[in-house]
Amino acid sequence: MPPKIRFQKEDIITAAVDVVRADGLDSLNARAIAAKLGCSTQPLYRDLRNMEEIREAVVTRAQQHYQDYVTHNTIVSISPYKSAGLAFLRFANDEKELFKLLFMRERSDSQQGMESDPIYPYVLEQITQATPLTYEQARTFHLHMSIYSHGLGVMIATNYLKFNEDELSDALSVQFQSLKLYLASDHQSN
Repeated sequence: MPPKIRFQKEDIITAAVDVVRADGLDSLNARAIAAKLGCSTQPLYRDLRNMEEIREAVVTRAQQHYQDYVTHNTIVSISPYKSAGLAFLRFANDEKELFKLLFMRERSDSQQGMESDPIYPYVLEQITQATPLTYEQARTFHLHMSIYSHGLGVMIATNYLKFNEDELSDALSVQFQSLKLYLASDHQSN
């Protein structure tokens, strides 16, 4: 009779995400996952071929967790665009290692660019509805807001600076209003 299977693929991925969440991507290896599960490394490779496949599964799970996090941390009383920005920054604070995994790792050429994000068209629509900007200006606007927000997120995730919710909200508002005025004035070439 074959031995009973104690760990399913989902259990292994969950343990791998927990390893990254606690100690970062550099700590992700077969021994760390096996230790988390309380087993040898052999069961890890029953459903997942190698560590690269495990890493890909961790990134996919972390992306889903991030999307769920943003959805559940939406503030109804403010604009959806600002709410998503604040949720992004809260994620940097609450899930530092997963933030680093998703937003501070090397990318292949096929993974680059905001256009590959499935919600990108929705984001541009939100900007054009909330501002007098054209579609092209909205693309530039979102790029600059993303650069700014990403910088804040990196500072939060690396404990470089600490911000409270009001400071983050004010920072995003100032950047939003400044950038909106700048792009609407058509002086972006100066």
